[in-house]
Amino acid sequence: MFNDFGSDLRRGDAVARLVYECVFLSDDGLGYSDNEDVCFVEYPKDSSLQYAGADIVVFPGKNRECLVEVKSAVDSAGPRAKSGLPLGTFAHELLYRNDKRELKPGWFVDTRKRSDVYLYCWIPVVRRELQREPGVPYYRIREIGDIGVLEVAIVEVRRLLEYIDRELFGEETEHSEAVIKDALLTKAKQMRTSGCQSNRIGKFRVIFSKSLKEEPVNLLIPKKDLRELAFRAFKIKQMTYSSDPARIEWAVTRWDD
Repeated sequence: MFNDFGSDLRRGDAVARLVYECVFLSDDGLGYSDNEDVCFVEYPKDSSLQYAGADIVVFPGKNRECLVEVKSAVDSAGPRAKSGLPLGTFAHELLYRNDKRELKPGWFVDTRKRSDVYLYCWIPVVRRELQREPGVPYYRIREIGDIGVLEVAIVEVRRLLEYIDRELFGEETEHSEAVIKDALLTKAKQMRTSGCQSNRIGKFRVIFSKSLKEEPVNLLIPKKDLRELAFRAFKIKQMTYSSDPARIEWAVTRWDD
């Protein structure tokens, strides 16, 4: 179930399914009923729903239906080579180049997205046998068994945007989602035009990664802030490893336990 890591999409999809089973369905997690209270979005069967920002749907077909988009740092796992510390932020994509080399809005400012909730996944601990690739600051997760510990923070998009609004414009006024996203996208375009590789918007760092294929511009939000914004947070720990991903045993606890 979890062994198809041939692309970034499939690697992220495998982590999303792990989270679905361990957090949404387990009694130690949210304890939902499969396909009744919550369902997993299968790719490519439900590709239009996934492109709209849904990996998991809570209360499908009901008035309170909620689209959950899973974001996992599969290429920034474990401790950083120099500092020995795990990833302390999460990158929110503002701008990138597609395969046709066209500049496109990133997932965080894409107005076609309909996500209600972001489910962030950090991987502070990797399997002991995992090897770091030469010249790469973090470990790269290639199969689900490479994950030692997965930290999960579930954040409402609305609350996240309110938090960013206060940081960008101050406490006095409230701005619409469109205004907030436009301000971020404008900053990203300015950075590309100037060639600036690192800048700030309020308290946030913005990074332009020219050396990467997609040349992304990312807004870095501190992990501790996302954890504080989360309405639920969990840790998923690998208890027993198996070469068969379906036989790996996981334990789910609250993040603070």
